[in-house]
Amino acid sequence: MKIVKYNQKKTFFNNERERGFIPYERTQFDTQSVKKNFRRKITDSRTGFTLVELIVSMSLFIVVVFITTSAFLTLADLSKKASATRIAIDNLSVAVEDMARKLRTGYYYRCAGEDAYADLAIPPVPRDCSSSTSLDNSSISFQWSETSALAAYWLVVDPGSGRGRIMFGDASGVGGLSWSDYLTSPEINITNLKFYVIGAEGVGLEQPRVNIVVQGIAGMDVKTQSNFTIYTSVTQRSPK
Repeated sequence: MKIVKYNQKKTFFNNERERGFIPYERTQFDTQSVKKNFRRKITDSRTGFTLVELIVSMSLFIVVVFITTSAFLTLADLSKKASATRIAIDNLSVAVEDMARKLRTGYYYRCAGEDAYADLAIPPVPRDCSSSTSLDNSSISFQWSETSALAAYWLVVDPGSGRGRIMFGDASGVGGLSWSDYLTSPEINITNLKFYVIGAEGVGLEQPRVNIVVQGIAGMDVKTQSNFTIYTSVTQRSPK
């Protein structure tokens, strides 16, 4: 009976080994080795980046920051330039509209020549001037319908800012020029102002007309300045 039991027990362990049975001691040993390997992997993963990886990552970061900063600065410059252009257009629109309205309702257009102040004090003698004349047609005088006195537009250099500005004045008072004022703001530098008077001398049946050309630079900062050219034509409403 003992032999039989021994053989049965031995056969049982043999069968368990063939089925993949692992004794308790072997199982405990393998579990500890797995834990050690896992801890070793965690320790290895905390070693950090290599020098080459750091150089590559920093280079990519610098390139991205440079591109982003350049784009931001470009957009800022464009915004400033657009703002300066908008201010110039708004201010010039008011100035050109003021000149067009007063000239349209005025009479006796005179290409003022070199001295607009002197032309304000003389009788309103109409005078044409085209692009082919030798006159300095950067100013014009006329009879202003609101005051029935002489008025004029001309280009002057502002002594304070050194920039070209459009001036308006009239001789409604006694002794010639009574008052004058700037039409354009200091942010605008008027480099060229021309008045081309056609038909004011009454030769033929042509309606008196004034062509106005304004050129200049908008903005105070050189980086955000923009050039502009404005052309408009004014026809006298009720000729005398």
